[in-house]
Amino acid sequence: MRQQILDDTHSLVSAATVTRKICEAIRFHRDKGWWFAERELRFHLTAGQDHYAPGEELPAGIAEIVGRHLWVLIGGSENSRQRVDRCDNTTFEFNASVGLSPSQPYLWNFFANRLRFYPAPISGADVVVGKYVADIGVPVVKYDTGSSTYKFYLPDQSAEVTDDFTNDWFTQEGAGDMIRARATYLLQKESLKDGDAANEALALWLEYVGQLETDSEQRTAGDTRIRPVLLDNQESGWW
Repeated sequence: MRQQILDDTHSLVSAATVTRKICEAIRFHRDKGWWFAERELRFHLTAGQDHYAPGEELPAGIAEIVGRHLWVLIGGSENSRQRVDRCDNTTFEFNASVGLSPSQPYLWNFFANRLRFYPAPISGADVVVGKYVADIGVPVVKYDTGSSTYKFYLPDQSAEVTDDFTNDWFTQEGAGDMIRARATYLLQKESLKDGDAANEALALWLEYVGQLETDSEQRTAGDTRIRPVLLDNQESGWW
C-alpha cells in the first residue's frame, strides 16, 4: 500500500511519512463496527461470578459487545436458550443493590472493560453466546535511534514488519481501498499541500466509506449498526 500511494502521488516524500499517514488513517477508522471486525462470543459462565474480563474469561481485544441481547445456553445446549437483555449502568447498579441470590441472569452490560451479569449465574455449565467487535489494532511507527530510521511494528509491537504486513485493514474487501484513500488525502493535504489533489482523494475516500458502511449493514443482517465503540485510545505509537 505504501508503494502504491507513493506511485499514485508521484511524490518525493519519504516512505516513513506515507507509513505514518497509513497508521493515522487506520486509527481514524478504528472506532467503527466494520463487518470484518465482528467475532463470535462464546464462553462458560462461572457459578456465582457476575463479571468477566477480556483476556481472562473472555477473548482478548473486545472493544464492544454487539446488540441488545446475549443468549445463555442452559447446560450448554443449543436447544435451550435464555435471552439476557442489555441495560445501562444506572439500571444495572440499581438492580445489583437489591442483591438477588445467584440464579439465571437476565441483565447484562459492558462497563469498565468488564462484561457483567445480574444476578450472578447459578451454574457453571451454562454457555454465553453472542457477537462482539474486536479491536484489530493499529500498526505503529517507532524511530529506531540505533539505525536512525523509522520502523513499522505490529499493533502489539511484538515484531517489526515490512511492506508485506497484512491484517484485516489491508486484506478485507473495501477496507484497504478506504485506508489507502484516507492516507492519500492526508498526504496531499498535510504534506504535499495540494488542495485539488486532496479534494479528489477526499471524495474517493467518502465513496469508499459509504460503500463499506452499506456492506457492513448488509453482511450483519441489520443486527449491527455502524456505531462508535469504546476503546482505550492509548495507541498513539509515536516515539
